[in-house]
Amino acid sequence: MRLLISILLLFSTSVYAQRGLILDALDNNVLNDDLLKSRYMEISGSPYFLSDFFNGMVEFTNKQKFENVPVRVDVFAGTVQLKRNSTIVEYDNKYVKSLILNGPEPSAQIRFKNIKIDGSRKFAVSYVDDKIKFFAVPDVERRISSSAQTSYSSTDQQDKFVSSVTYYIYLDGVFHEVKLNKKSILAVLGGGNDLPAYAKSNKLKFSKIEDVVKLINYYNDKI
Repeated sequence: MRLLISILLLFSTSVYAQRGLILDALDNNVLNDDLLKSRYMEISGSPYFLSDFFNGMVEFTNKQKFENVPVRVDVFAGTVQLKRNSTIVEYDNKYVKSLILNGPEPSAQIRFKNIKIDGSRKFAVSYVDDKIKFFAVPDVERRISSSAQTSYSSTDQQDKFVSSVTYYIYLDGVFHEVKLNKKSILAVLGGGNDLPAYAKSNKLKFSKIEDVVKLINYYNDKI
């Protein structure tokens, strides 16, 4: 019986490692650039949050952390790709607790968090992480071409990746989906306080993420 239990534990550990959580183990998800390119060869547009790899910090759910490593987020596949020792290792988002990506602009860091909305795990960009939080959940849909002749180079005969973003304000323990407009955001934050006056006096535009961040940060300072 002890031998059987030991074999089962060894087998379960091996399977767990192959899924990508135990990072120092050999992994079935090791890829190369040619495989990545062929994966989406016949589809126009990009499946990635940013098409290039950028240095960043990745913290996994098993508390392992890598800093200053080339990272890319595949939004369509729901994975995070790391370049390690000249190979690319891909991990499902569910294994990633948080990610800080140093994007194209040197002064701007893009922060991702693994959050739970309505019972479903989402890999979200975190803009404000305070009492009131502000997230953006990116999504990429593969739109199937209406033509069966997808081998032609014409863009209207190719499948396409179509990007979208859903925004959430976390308030009083609830994730509220919002649009980037005054009516939607103030409906969650409340229009009876001085937020409209603050937005007006500071010429904030509700359609701009950086201005919504300023508004929510102002509100967090007040409560």
